[in-house]
Amino acid sequence: MEVIRIGAIAPPEKQRSQWARDKLAEAIELKLEPIAVPLHEVESFTSTMNPALASQLKRMAKDCNIPLARLTAGLLAALRRHYEAMEVAPAPVNPETGIPGQSEVREVLLPLLEQSASAIEKGKIVFAEAATGTGKGRMIASLAANAAAKGDTVVISAPLAVTWQLIDALKGIREAQVAGITLSLGRPNFVSPDRVLEWAVDNERVELAAWVEQGGKPLSERTKGASEVIEHELCWMLEDALVLAEDLPIDAIMLSPDDDDDCPAQRLYKSMRNNHSEAGIVLCSHYMLAAHVRFMQLRGLAGEDDPAEPAQSFSLPQAIDTLIVDEAHLLEQAFAAIYSHTLRLRPLVRAIESHVGRGKTPVVNALNALAQQITRTVQQGKDGGARVCQLDEVPSLEPALRDALTALESISVKSLDGGAKAVIRVAIRAIKDALSGRSRLRMELTPVRHFPMLVSGRANLQKALLSLWDSVAGAALVSATIYASDDHAVLTRWKLEVPPARAIYLPPVHPAWTTEPVVLHPDRNAIEPNDSPEWADETAGLITKVAERAAGGTLVLCTSYQNAELLQGRLLAVLGERLIVQTKVSSASMCVAQYKALYRAGARPVWLGVGAAWTGIDLSDEQATDPADDAMLSDLVITRLPVGLNRSLTHERRVAIAGFKIVTLEAVWQLRQGLGRLVRRPGVKNKNLWVLDSRIGGNTPWVAPYRKLLSRYRTAPL
Repeated sequence: MEVIRIGAIAPPEKQRSQWARDKLAEAIELKLEPIAVPLHEVESFTSTMNPALASQLKRMAKDCNIPLARLTAGLLAALRRHYEAMEVAPAPVNPETGIPGQSEVREVLLPLLEQSASAIEKGKIVFAEAATGTGKGRMIASLAANAAAKGDTVVISAPLAVTWQLIDALKGIREAQVAGITLSLGRPNFVSPDRVLEWAVDNERVELAAWVEQGGKPLSERTKGASEVIEHELCWMLEDALVLAEDLPIDAIMLSPDDDDDCPAQRLYKSMRNNHSEAGIVLCSHYMLAAHVRFMQLRGLAGEDDPAEPAQSFSLPQAIDTLIVDEAHLLEQAFAAIYSHTLRLRPLVRAIESHVGRGKTPVVNALNALAQQITRTVQQGKDGGARVCQLDEVPSLEPALRDALTALESISVKSLDGGAKAVIRVAIRAIKDALSGRSRLRMELTPVRHFPMLVSGRANLQKALLSLWDSVAGAALVSATIYASDDHAVLTRWKLEVPPARAIYLPPVHPAWTTEPVVLHPDRNAIEPNDSPEWADETAGLITKVAERAAGGTLVLCTSYQNAELLQGRLLAVLGERLIVQTKVSSASMCVAQYKALYRAGARPVWLGVGAAWTGIDLSDEQATDPADDAMLSDLVITRLPVGLNRSLTHERRVAIAGFKIVTLEAVWQLRQGLGRLVRRPGVKNKNLWVLDSRIGGNTPWVAPYRKLLSRYRTAPL
């Protein structure tokens, strides 16, 4: 916010800044002209204004060639005269004390709203959980407007898919309009079309390649409608690309300053930066927030200083008065992605062979030697799977990395085009990070063509996340799954490194309608989960029975592509065209489109889903005006408890410190996410839940949290 000196006749004694912001914004909105006022009656005082409003007032004063205090007094007098002419009484001089926008918040969330607003004002970091469908977006908008009305600089971090809902909610609150609303998008929010297309072709991702070739257009209607706020079509968005391929190597495909000026994503980014206006409420993605913290560190402002990597200009305020994080359970994932580096050797070699002239042979030889070393290391590991280690655990790796770095640094990049330059610089950063000794390394082969790849990243994000909280005066972490079970958000707090002294844990809000329509069926496997033909035969038989009886569509959640493939081979002959199978080349978004098309054609689709199918999809029938008629997803099948799905470097560190209970908490959180697919809004009827994992009926202590989670549902008779 900006402090300016304004004038008014008989201003209120209390909350003058808020009163002045509201009245002056209204006068400008009505396009009123300032009127002459008795100067001896004008009282001058300082007021905080959002920068956009302050700039507009200063410009008007300059155009009218009068002091700013006289202009504002004249505008306020003109507004009062307008009220009188319209025979409408002006709003009370002393504003009401309620939270702005609370009238639009559902009654069930009002206690959570009030407690959150109070705790944020006291400098706390609030953990606020509310079930999907309760209207968290309007609560978040109300919290933001409340803070902005008091002069705070507010940042809302959310996945872009829900940002558009938040913008709609904010636009309906006058205090938010007065403060000003903007969307901050930096280079980390965009992808390089060339590098994404190259990766898509290498990994046979037809859908992603088609998206690039068709201009990287926004994927959702809400995204398309956001042009009203930012006046640009949101193409080439990282989050859209991740919808199509969730395993994209983010560090390698993000838009870079090195990308050519004629790159369409670069042009869009620059045009949006040029039109960027300051506002009291700034919305951004989780990736943008994580990148901002990293840039702060690179500038030496918060704990780290790495001058070798130039930082970009800030797109978010360096000091944030109020931070609100929607879908907070996804924030660590964004930080982990931003704080990791991916070395993809095949496209790197191809770029050098195509663009580097003299002296490229030694470089290619060094890179091929490194590729062979990574391949050998992976093949020597268990089952030829990914190898995760520290640099000193593979003695033969460091020399190969150093030779590759020396070779790459010998290349003169000045004459190269932007794409090749970016690929080489990303590779150099990845190798330097791997050699630093600070990072954990993951070596693996790509699933389709078995090209060697190395990922280096932080197993400990404590320093980065603490620097975020140090820069934030108060915050709210909002999600439908903040708590794994009765852990009092221990796992979420640890993941996000929230200082214990600042943490406030509010009671979760889960109305009865989230569980009342659901019946839990007792059918289970006799065989414990494994990848045997016997397990697959038994599970396919149970799924077939569910599909036969289902009133509508069925979502079958699997824990790996291998599970899904085993079941596909046994279900295809029975279910035929009803069966949809998610694979690495058939993304969750593609499966959702197939699923909805089959349902609308009168079929009862059965989707074998993995990954994003657990957490990121909505199979509600938006065409059903009465929720009771929504049978698009009538049955949900959990084939296995989602134990051990998180294999991130940060998760492995937590397990090493605290043991298997962290694996259990993570799996309970994942199961809660999966269960949340079934009921997405109040009023739905007749939902069936099937948890086939035989271990759920055992007496081992680690199963207890899962049984407790499932105990909230009605159980069908045997």
